[in-house]
Amino acid sequence: MSNPFNEKLSKLMDSGAVNELKKNSRAAATAVLNNLDAVSREEFDGFCEVLMRLSKRVEEMEERITRLEAAPAAQAAPAAAEQSAPAAAEQSAPPADEPKATSGLQLKKE
Repeated sequence: MSNPFNEKLSKLMDSGAVNELKKNSRAAATAVLNNLDAVSREEFDGFCEVLMRLSKRVEEMEERITRLEAAPAAQAAPAAAEQSAPAAAEQSAPPADEPKATSGLQLKKE
């Protein structure tokens, strides 16, 4: 005795309906995936590479900061004084063509 369901299923499989169903389901899945905010494998690998380079750079900068912070204050103080001395002199001296202020009052230039 033959089962009518099995017979119909066999006919459908032989007729190419299964291939049509696979094709349609693949197209539907592709459409859904394309609408997602996703990246390709190549883009993902590229982002991973950039992230690894940036991570390495951050580690190098952290090590450099640690070394600089660990440097004796005696070495850092003279270098800072040398760098700030010319800048301080420039800021404190008024330009030659501008009159000097006295007792906190600013003189107007004529």
